[in-house]
Amino acid sequence: MKQFSQIIALLENANHYYIICTDMQGNYSYINQKYANRFSHVDPDFVGKPFHITMHPEDVAGVTAAGQKCLMNSSMLVPAMIRKHDGQGGYIITQWEFKGMYDDSGNPEGVFCLGYDITDFIERLDKKDDLLKAISFTQSHVIRRPVANILGVIEILKQYDIPEESKAMLEILFENTTQLDGVIRQITDDIYKGTLTA
Repeated sequence: MKQFSQIIALLENANHYYIICTDMQGNYSYINQKYANRFSHVDPDFVGKPFHITMHPEDVAGVTAAGQKCLMNSSMLVPAMIRKHDGQGGYIITQWEFKGMYDDSGNPEGVFCLGYDITDFIERLDKKDDLLKAISFTQSHVIRRPVANILGVIEILKQYDIPEESKAMLEILFENTTQLDGVIRQITDDIYKGTLTA
């Protein structure tokens, strides 16, 4: 753990980052003050307790696999997203990177974990996703309806005997309306597929 001592000293009183270390049995061997404060409702003294006491039960297997993966490769940083008890019956969402810790002989000692809360970010993404779906619905049902009506009227007008210059304008109107309809369809499809880009 000596190799991480400077990072631990630097981030002991961090405002944004959680630091924990676990031993080879999967028990906490170190937590920084932010982690201690944020999750004190779970346990006032984490050291020696199992790593999973703060997390959603469904996340335990993935976190265990991430810890094992980083211990198998000493140069690897392994990411993990973990839901942690918020003390109010729900969960906050946290993002982590795990790194294996080794003694001077290269033997594994445990896992160093650096994390931060991404709950607000995820909630904003969910709100944006809901907004995009509402926009998509509006485009596919509210905006496309008049566009389809315009295309229908143009098709009807093409059947009448009208002057050539009017036919040319009608064709321009038809082409532009068809292009608009295609753009609306594409945006709607991209929103639902999650491929919409700026």
